[in-house]
Amino acid sequence: MKLGERTSRQRATALASAVGLTLSWAQQSRGQEAQPAGGENTIDRVVVTAQRREEDLIDVPIAVSAFDEVALERRQIDQAMDLQLNVPNIAYTKTNFTSSNFQIRGIGVSSVGASSDSGVETHFNFMPIKNPRLFETEYFDVERVEVLRGPQGTLYGRNATGGAVNVIARKPNDKLGGSFEIGGGDYNEKKAKGVVNLPLADTLAARFAGLWFERDGYTENLFTGNDVDGRDQWSARGSLRFTPSEQTDVVLTVNYYEEDSSRARTLKQMCHADPTGAYGCLPDRLAFEVVNGRATLAGTLAETLPLVLNALGIPAPALVNPGTNLNAGVLVPADLRKVAAEFDPTYKADETIATLEISHSVGPYTLSSITGYQDTMFRGTTDYNWNAAVAPYNGPALPLFGGAIPLTRLPTDEFGSLNGSDILLYSDRSTGYDLSMQDADQWSQELRLASGFEGRANVQVGVFYFDSDDVESYQVATTELDYAGIVLQSYPPYYINDTPSASLESSAVFGELYYDMSDAFRWTAGLRWTHDKKGIRDRTLLLDEPIGVPVPAFRVDETTFEEFTGRFGFDWKTGWGEDATLYAFYSRGYKA
Repeated sequence: MKLGERTSRQRATALASAVGLTLSWAQQSRGQEAQPAGGENTIDRVVVTAQRREEDLIDVPIAVSAFDEVALERRQIDQAMDLQLNVPNIAYTKTNFTSSNFQIRGIGVSSVGASSDSGVETHFNFMPIKNPRLFETEYFDVERVEVLRGPQGTLYGRNATGGAVNVIARKPNDKLGGSFEIGGGDYNEKKAKGVVNLPLADTLAARFAGLWFERDGYTENLFTGNDVDGRDQWSARGSLRFTPSEQTDVVLTVNYYEEDSSRARTLKQMCHADPTGAYGCLPDRLAFEVVNGRATLAGTLAETLPLVLNALGIPAPALVNPGTNLNAGVLVPADLRKVAAEFDPTYKADETIATLEISHSVGPYTLSSITGYQDTMFRGTTDYNWNAAVAPYNGPALPLFGGAIPLTRLPTDEFGSLNGSDILLYSDRSTGYDLSMQDADQWSQELRLASGFEGRANVQVGVFYFDSDDVESYQVATTELDYAGIVLQSYPPYYINDTPSASLESSAVFGELYYDMSDAFRWTAGLRWTHDKKGIRDRTLLLDEPIGVPVPAFRVDETTFEEFTGRFGFDWKTGWGEDATLYAFYSRGYKA
């Protein structure tokens, strides 16, 4: 299906209706605990900005869970993965490629593609991030983390069908202070984090924070003798705050993250191998076995190509006998923390985020501006099937069509090489490795005007612009594919899904109207118009062309989407108990 084809599969719309009752005791499920004081229970107040204005969490008529710095520490929420243990209806999965899948109420992103949008938007200081690396590292010097469930869009820059996650960093203040922590643990773990706040003048303050984390891997690779899935990463953040008057607040924040680890994108693969080769693995149980290579594309090519070519009168050595499973006899350690693989995983990533937040009040109006920029890179390699073959082969080879094939071993090329030109290793087993990579950048601008009249009606209106470009590639090299490439004299002798450009340009106008029927009852109506323009330049290659013939050109395509969305409902301070609020909303979200 081309990107330009407008089908229902490309357009995702989520509808949600919610009825909620917020009571003071419910605050405990949101990371707050009642503290005895004078014989009475009191509730810690958490100020949130889920509706883009500061409010007590208990008063917000949205399905939102919020954790301030104290709650994050108390509940041991160190990173995004821990949120699923503390927030209802969410799940987090780190994918095998360059992204992650954060789901709220089952809505996230199930597709794998450079042009895919997530159903749950991630924000850092209210800047939407299309390719977040915030999930790779731990939270540090965070004011709070908010999780909003249900469609969002009438208050946020980017639209979302499932919800939004807001990570809000602490801002500089006029107090001199700081803290420093160090720690250690098993597997030679070492961790340090600290923060310092510096008032530079009456109207100027700076804040600096950092985190460093290192530990050995806790999975042993019996083939290489190394421990894998270790960590070596650090993050740093600097903020500058300028407050020339009570009406004006300017905050510049720059956040940087870098990692060079042996982190494994995938690790142990459990399989009950099918001895017939009809299936790679049988669905009846899990076992410490290797998939039957005869059930894979690569195994089929290695087994059948020589037979077909010889039948056509083209000489080709039958290095893989019919009915042979190249994976037969491969060692799979019966231990979840032990593997046997030719390749130790590599994981390199970095990210730079910059936000400029400006707020200025004139009478009952507040004008806010959020300018954001992000640049990120990722490179990761791993053993494709986690199989250990044998040591590199240096025996006799058979010349064939300008290439060379060992008499009893199969080759695996390095990425970027042609057949036989740059062999990485030889093996008598099915072996291979993959490369997942991404380079992405984005910038966004949001302007928002909010009123603060004493009367019954108030509004928030805003405009938003977002521009991003992704470069992604996923490649797989295996012994069988390489062998097939040499026999067929075709290239590339490995699988490559290459996307030099996946662009997104989005603009929107949004707003909400609030009307107080009384001091206790308020109506809310929101509306949003979104225009998305997507473009892609990509191609997928596998043994596509004879050597010497140019590979197929990239596919180039683009399309646009437009949509109106919104929400409508009420919230009512019932008076049934302290801080009890009844609310009901119907909302609709959209993503291109």
